[in-house]
Amino acid sequence: MAFESILNDQGGATIVEYTGDSLSVVIPSTISDGSGNPIPVTVIGESAFSCHPLESVVIPEGVEIIEDFAFHGCSNLKHVTFPSTLRRMEDMVFNNCESLTSVSLPDGLEHLGQSSFSGCVNLRSIHLGKSITSIDKFLLFDCESLEEVSIPEGVRDIRDHAFAGCSSLEYVIG
Repeated sequence: MAFESILNDQGGATIVEYTGDSLSVVIPSTISDGSGNPIPVTVIGESAFSCHPLESVVIPEGVEIIEDFAFHGCSNLKHVTFPSTLRRMEDMVFNNCESLTSVSLPDGLEHLGQSSFSGCVNLRSIHLGKSITSIDKFLLFDCESLEEVSIPEGVRDIRDHAFAGCSSLEYVIG
């Protein structure tokens, strides 16, 4: 299998490394425990896909957390499908994913860490899910092609430099 995983504290599996060479990846919703028993994948671990030449990734339903740097530096990544179950994205998850052009985050996402999309120089639009209440610092730093941001009504806090370097930003929808 092209995925290395460990059992996490919540009783699910954490994908800790992708060892495959496919440019289009569908992360499995379950991993075998070695005895043939399926364990649900609930976490994408720190740096699990970092700097891989991925072009697209489908994150399965059941994943609740994406840890720091999980897809950092995947400069060829153009498309990400997020599950409705996603609750947390930690820091710098998609930092420097230069080929991303559009992102739509699920409504159940409650936490979006700092610099999550910084350096995504070709990102043109991003839709933040309805459960986001704070936009962390450097969230979209240096996203120079960003034209449109959809901010949910519940956002009460926009932190330092969240949109710094977004020289093409024209529309903030909220």
